[in-house]
Amino acid sequence: AVICALDIHFFQEQIFPQAKKLELPYICITPLESDPLCITWANLLREMNKVFFISQFGADEAIKAGVEAEHIEVGIDTKSWRMRTKEEYDKIRQSLGFDPDDFVIMTVADNQERKALGRGLQIVAELKNKGVSAKHILVTREHSQVGWKIYDLAFDIELPSGKKVSISSDVRVFQNGMPFSDLYTLYCAADAYLCCSKGEGLCIPIMESMCIGIPVVANKTGAIPELLADARGWIADWKDWYYDPFGNQKRYDISIEKAVEALLEVREERGEWERTMRARTFMESRSWEKSVQQVYDAVEKITENKNV
Repeated sequence: AVICALDIHFFQEQIFPQAKKLELPYICITPLESDPLCITWANLLREMNKVFFISQFGADEAIKAGVEAEHIEVGIDTKSWRMRTKEEYDKIRQSLGFDPDDFVIMTVADNQERKALGRGLQIVAELKNKGVSAKHILVTREHSQVGWKIYDLAFDIELPSGKKVSISSDVRVFQNGMPFSDLYTLYCAADAYLCCSKGEGLCIPIMESMCIGIPVVANKTGAIPELLADARGWIADWKDWYYDPFGNQKRYDISIEKAVEALLEVREERGEWERTMRARTFMESRSWEKSVQQVYDAVEKITENKNV
């Protein structure tokens, strides 16, 4: 059997025909960043022996499009991504030069259009405009040909009101691909995690934040609401949407106003652990053993009558 865990577009389109030529059963594991699942992709998926989506959102959208699909639950190593301690929080913030009153917001995302890093900078600028000592840790690909000139934008960023604010001294960009221990250390310093992505198939950094005990504020799009459901985080509604060329999917622009409101709530609840503990418990419930069993059952079913 061929098991391909990649996006639908291009990768599955290229690899699946090769498996057909070899007459091998094919299992697809894929995300869906946003709705809807377009007809072209649905037709491709219907030809496969088994289709897994890494969110319930993706599986539901596939079923709407006539594809028999199952949600495969993605686990996370909660021992490595352990809850931070108050001592770690205080010590790391001090080592990074943050003041006790600083409200530190963290984002881990690639520097490309869908991740909406520019919108995140506007949100931080709006907080500063409201008198909050907001700081932004951004782990990304700083020098991206398809991304923002981050420090340029932070130096002279315009708010929806038309007012311009400089937050260049409040933004710290760290290059992605750093060792685990360094990334964990940065997470420990954060008061909130902000995800402005316009569409998400799952969002591993949100899961990491939930494990560590960082309150999450994120856009109401893709699989994000199912991660933060039942008051495990703050879901900020979107303001506008448009069709994207990637599979004709909708892209949702997070509301700056709603995101700022949520972050101000997080700031007010500093030290309140009820939501973060619910998030941690939810992450602990996600098991790789279950994922493995789902794939094992699929392989067994589709190969039971084949000599492989």
